Amino acid sequence: MIEYLILFFITMVIYSDLKSRIIPDHLNFLFMFIAISLTIVKYEFDPEFLFFNYAIFFGFNFLFAYLMYKLGVWAGGDVKFFTALMAYLPLYSQFSLFSAIAIFLTAAVILIPITMIYYYPQILKLHKYFHRVFIDSILKAAKGTSVSFVFLFLYLILTSSNVSSMILLPLVVISFFVRLKFKYSLPFLVLGCLFMETQIFASYLIFIFTISLLFNFMRESFHIISEKVLKASVSIGKLKEGAIPVNTYYLQNGKIKIWSPREAFSRIGQLAKDGQRMTFSDAIKFLQPKGKIIIDALKARGVSISEIKELKRRSVKEILVKESLPFAPVIAFAFLLYRYLDILRLFGL
Repeated sequence: MIEYLILFFITMVIYSDLKSRIIPDHLNFLFMFIAISLTIVKYEFDPEFLFFNYAIFFGFNFLFAYLMYKLGVWAGGDVKFFTALMAYLPLYSQFSLFSAIAIFLTAAVILIPITMIYYYPQILKLHKYFHRVFIDSILKAAKGTSVSFVFLFLYLILTSSNVSSMILLPLVVISFFVRLKFKYSLPFLVLGCLFMETQIFASYLIFIFTISLLFNFMRESFHIISEKVLKASVSIGKLKEGAIPVNTYYLQNGKIKIWSPREAFSRIGQLAKDGQRMTFSDAIKFLQPKGKIIIDALKARGVSISEIKELKRRSVKEILVKESLPFAPVIAFAFLLYRYLDILRLFGL
């Protein structure tokens, strides 16, 4: 019964997303409510499970989906759809905090080839970029994995306990963002080879390295595709509601100004890399254009009818918009693959 319910929910969402590129809120909230209610009944109102397992699982899924929304990966409807879909997992499948990441990475793996096939002629011209990105991703993953193992080794020494998914999760996150010169992490790798079981040692390294490699390669590939392929100049007369602008347009001293979020983030990153100190207020100055915002590139909902009218009134002729594929079908397919292939078990989690 639950599987039929989920398939019905997925079918309705995919139909709506493909037809109008909108996932109705009432649909997401209705099926989210049903999932929560069924979970409460199945686990017989067990407060320990509901508060210390399900609530944390549900909250983490929402925060993860919302973070992807803020990063511009998907729209607000996808956040609610992803959260509602994940709420069904405890009813009939193995689940953990890794579930959201596993399903997202699966969706990304599915989406990239689909995008490459759809935009094959344009992407074929960029093969040199992807080759360079793949090599860079291997190096980043190797450095990130070595740093993660430093923390893993220290954890095992200090606690003398086994490694659970609750420990592997922060280790994976560390591998994404923390960098350390290889010579500093090498001693820990050597000690790991000497004192840990070879099979366990290798499985930890391979798992963290693989996830880090996929994350880095997909992130950089997405950046190349979005910068080189998924952009189009659209005249205001043909601009439709929901189109996602590349830049923010704002009003300053009666004139239309253009602000690029990507350039602002890049500038902050460069300043930090150069060792220049930056306060929180300094960062806000880069991230918030001064003036009345007409259309906001950081809002994944896209432009509204009133904003299009305002652009026309201000005599804006055309704007750059992001082209994108519907994400809901990919999320749904990744969820079903997770359910039937038992992805967590493949990783030994």
